Amino acid sequence: LEVAYEIKDGVKYVLGSQELEPGAGWPYHRFIKKWYENPFINGAELGTIISDEYYKEYPDGNSNPFGTTLSVVDTAYIDEVVENIKAFKSELLMYSDKNRLSMAATGTQSFNYPDYKDLYHFMMRLGALQVPLQKNVVENLRNSLTKFIVHYVNNEDRPNAYGISIW
Repeated sequence: LEVAYEIKDGVKYVLGSQELEPGAGWPYHRFIKKWYENPFINGAELGTIISDEYYKEYPDGNSNPFGTTLSVVDTAYIDEVVENIKAFKSELLMYSDKNRLSMAATGTQSFNYPDYKDLYHFMMRLGALQVPLQKNVVENLRNSLTKFIVHYVNNEDRPNAYGISIW
């Protein structure tokens, strides 16, 4: 999220991985061929093709030891996401049971850098642990993330990677 926010004024879409990428590189031959066949697609469509072809190249832990994740986000919605994160953060700060919040964070999908957590999965964990947050705050953030995250892929090594990490 932080990287997308920094470049939001210069790009419409951002393609990125929540995890480290494999040393073998990207399957350029796959997605460039599809782009060549349809050169007038928009950034969201191109990002979706790249994500899907990347996943086909690295479908499991044998092909990518880090776990495959790749997502496309639409920067038109990033300010809305950030505002909703601020409201969400305020709710979390008011909640008194810090142990329950810690349990939610500990069980949230992390990546090579363990402080990076999947934001959507964290919200799911809070719900599963029945952390009482204002419903409208949670719904507003969930709805803005749904608009922001255009497409994501993950494999069984990162099953709860839903497309956006937060630090």
